[in-house]
Amino acid sequence: MTLKVTERDKKILIVLGIVLVILGLTIGVLMPLAEDTQELSEKITEAEIEKQEKEMKVVSLPGIRTREEQSQKDLEAMQDKYYPVMKSVEIDRMMTNTAVNCGIQVTNMDIKMPDFTVYTTLPNYSDLVYGTEQENSENTAFDGMYTASLTMNMTGSRENLQAMLDVT
Repeated sequence: MTLKVTERDKKILIVLGIVLVILGLTIGVLMPLAEDTQELSEKITEAEIEKQEKEMKVVSLPGIRTREEQSQKDLEAMQDKYYPVMKSVEIDRMMTNTAVNCGIQVTNMDIKMPDFTVYTTLPNYSDLVYGTEQENSENTAFDGMYTASLTMNMTGSRENLQAMLDVT
C-alpha cells in the first residue's frame, strides 16, 4: 500500500506546519511573556499607589505633629485643672502644718518627687496584707496619677503621733 501525496496535500501540510509553529511560539513564548508583563504592571501599579500613600503621609507629618503637640498641651491643661501636681514645697508645708497641728515636732523630712514619664503603679493589696505575692496578683497602673515618696522623722507623745497617723 502506497500513499500518494498530491500537490494540494503538500501545500496543506506546509500551511499546517506553519500554523503549528506559530501556535507553538504563541503558546510557549508569547503567552508567558504577556502574563509576566501583566504581573509586573500590576506590581508597578501597587508600588505607585504605595509610593503615593507614603508621600501623602510625609506631606501630612508636620500637620500631624502640630496637632499632637496641641493635643498634648490641651491634655496637660485639662489635667492641671483637675489633677494638679503639688510641688515639693507645697507637700512640705502641708505635712509640716499637719504635724504641728497634731502637736508633733518634725526633725527630718525627705521628699522624692515622682518621675512624670511613668504613672503610679499600686501593688495588689492582698500581697501587702499577706506579705507574699499571690498566684494571680498584678500591679495596676493608674493613668494620670503620680505619687511622691515622703519620709518624716517626728518626735512627740504617743497620742500625738497616733493623731498624726489618723489624720494622714
